[in-house]
Amino acid sequence: MSMTISESSYKDLKEYWDYQRKIEYNKELLKNSLKQMDIGPLGPKMDIDDMFDSIWVKVDEDDYENPPKNWIPKNNKLKFDWETDNLKGRPVILRAKKQNEDNNI
Repeated sequence: MSMTISESSYKDLKEYWDYQRKIEYNKELLKNSLKQMDIGPLGPKMDIDDMFDSIWVKVDEDDYENPPKNWIPKNNKLKFDWETDNLKGRPVILRAKKQNEDNNI
């Protein structure tokens, strides 16, 4: 099981974790863009991972976009503890309606 970022670790190393998440966000953006590209009849399709590797090394840090506040990384190691808790959702409790004894419907 991979670890997530604890609240105490985030408070101690806020700038570090924010930057790591920013990098991850931009990697996900690039990968998603490459997956959406349709190379079509221009020639043989390149492997997306190869394309990513060749493009990512050319991306300048100044061009990184900031992740939106509600973004949750796919990489579990870069998720905050509280982000994984939110994904579990609330437990569902089913309760039968009580019929009023006076009203037998």
